[in-house]
Amino acid sequence: TAAAKAAYRTELTWVASLAELAAWDTLASANRSPWLADFWQKRDVAEGRKDNARLVEHYRRIEYAMKSFRVTLPQTGRQRMLTNEPGGNLQDEMAAHRLAMGNPTCFPYLARLASLDEMIGAHSVFRYYQPIQDQIDDRGVIWIRHGPPTQRAITINGEAAEVWRYAESPNDLVLQFREVDFDGTVGASTLTPSLLTAPAIVRDHVCEFEASLCPHGAWTAMPPTQRDVSEITECGVTYRGHQAAVALAATTLESEAHDPALAPEAVVRTTTEGKRQIDRGVTTDSYRRDFTHRVVPGVQVYGLQRIPNGGSRLVVAFALPGNQLQADTSAGGVSYPVSLQVMASNAQGRRIDLDTLRRFVTAKPLIAREFITGTLELPVDAGRWRVSFVVSQLDGRGAVATLDEVRAPGHTSTLSISDLVLGRIGSGAHWNSGTSDVPLNPLNTYPRGTNAEAYFQLSGTRPGVSYRTRFEFFRADDDSTRAPRFAVSADQFARESQSEVSRTLGLENLAPGRYRVKVTISGGGSETSAMAWLVVTG
Repeated sequence: TAAAKAAYRTELTWVASLAELAAWDTLASANRSPWLADFWQKRDVAEGRKDNARLVEHYRRIEYAMKSFRVTLPQTGRQRMLTNEPGGNLQDEMAAHRLAMGNPTCFPYLARLASLDEMIGAHSVFRYYQPIQDQIDDRGVIWIRHGPPTQRAITINGEAAEVWRYAESPNDLVLQFREVDFDGTVGASTLTPSLLTAPAIVRDHVCEFEASLCPHGAWTAMPPTQRDVSEITECGVTYRGHQAAVALAATTLESEAHDPALAPEAVVRTTTEGKRQIDRGVTTDSYRRDFTHRVVPGVQVYGLQRIPNGGSRLVVAFALPGNQLQADTSAGGVSYPVSLQVMASNAQGRRIDLDTLRRFVTAKPLIAREFITGTLELPVDAGRWRVSFVVSQLDGRGAVATLDEVRAPGHTSTLSISDLVLGRIGSGAHWNSGTSDVPLNPLNTYPRGTNAEAYFQLSGTRPGVSYRTRFEFFRADDDSTRAPRFAVSADQFARESQSEVSRTLGLENLAPGRYRVKVTISGGGSETSAMAWLVVTG
């Protein structure tokens, strides 16, 4: 029903991207159930989770966010005035900012800082992130999308501010929050590109997780006894009592004018990065698996077929760094028990898993640059699959490698090509296609002057027709208009409608660097191509 569709959309809004919401809005009724299954399933696979783990976590997060980050009206009247009662170093510094705005000629640095705060601070009219609901604050939005942060820094008094850091690969997600009313009671409810314009004492509380916030001025280092004055004259105005402390704070803070973090170009750079982090935080979601020790495997996944007529396969080549694994020496020898999982799902809501425990025996403990290599094979239907590879050990170490979408080929009447496999003899990993032994290379690196063993499968060729195979090598940063750095081609007549092709590619003409390799097959009025990557080392 329309009401049910709208209710599901409300739930999806918490985590879905704009593209996903647009897709949901255009779905026919019959397609909604498999689409929803795929929506959550692809998140399970991406994070190496069991079926429905992300959906269960979603409602757990909503329950917590509704309890902990629900929007409430700000305090008014006497209670709010009491919380604003001046007193203490933090309040003196905040009052100094307000004083500077009234006298920018005398306090130019603080006036500029306050002006910046009006532009990028939490109370700015140009608030960067605009929430689309009014139930929870910005912290709740992030909590539902990403869960509890890996690290969380919170101010302990005065103005509320927080920094949340999520340890993610390849770059951490760092988000900064600040309270709106500056009364110390509501909490750091608003996403802000940077806390850079917050008072130095506030930044000092949270800068451990974001170095750009660390204050460099003299205020925090100034002994309290030097801050305690009864009278001070600045710019021809005499201040007494508490106002003297405020004026002293303003004068002291003017010494921060040399702070490189507050140079105009630094502010622009910091603010731009903060906006990029907010965009990432409110348009993506995650449910990371936490490991006690990080393992960084080399993984390659290929879509291939068993020859002949053996069905589609996902072939996974892996290399596990031995010095990052826990060795078992209890039986007198050296072995490495490792749990290996391959998880795959497609857009039709189907999921297929491979889960195996293997024990790798070695002559001695492995050191840096020594690897355990192997191959896994997962039978699947022809089509596109999202794939993750999970490695773990009983002591909690491990990793999740999420791969790009892989196309498992099937029999076709039109010319088509499988994934391009680039292997290396002696890598320790290989795959038997049913008729050929195919070298693999999970690390995807080749010393200069060695060979890359290329392998791919063709379908839809016409017997007796000549087909040209052309390999082209491009540097990773070459644009589409640049000619290949190196190319080689050859012609061959097709004998059957399906075939395997193996070629040895000499790399002696390639300088060290990262390359993309394109193979193009053309003939009989048709053309098809595939792309792969490799790294040539010195």
